[in-house]
Amino acid sequence: MEMCILFIYRISHEGKCMNEVKIGGIGRYLIAFVSVITTLVLPVVVILYVYGYIIWTLRTNKFKLSMKIQQSVRDAFKAMTIVSVTYTICWTPDMVLYFVTTFVTPSDWEGNFYQWALVLAGSNV
Repeated sequence: MEMCILFIYRISHEGKCMNEVKIGGIGRYLIAFVSVITTLVLPVVVILYVYGYIIWTLRTNKFKLSMKIQQSVRDAFKAMTIVSVTYTICWTPDMVLYFVTTFVTPSDWEGNFYQWALVLAGSNV
């Protein structure tokens, strides 16, 4: 997915990231849209679906829910919440900057916000 960077940006002689569109305008917008979907939206949807299915499976047990199963449901819900909120917090700033840079106006790729966004995204690993 990140191969699109080769077609949109380049490093100048001064070492700065420059927007050099080698793809037509619609291609650039399509790449940005797909990137946001595959990096932010799709993973959050998958996380919510998988943990939701786990919780649903534990809750729809045909037998009376034992204390252990009830605790498992609570633990799964806590894990789902922590994982999805953390992922969203860590990746949203970077994706917003990328989306705004592509669709609205070029942004400062060397500014504090960009550095902060990279640290958040990297810390999610």
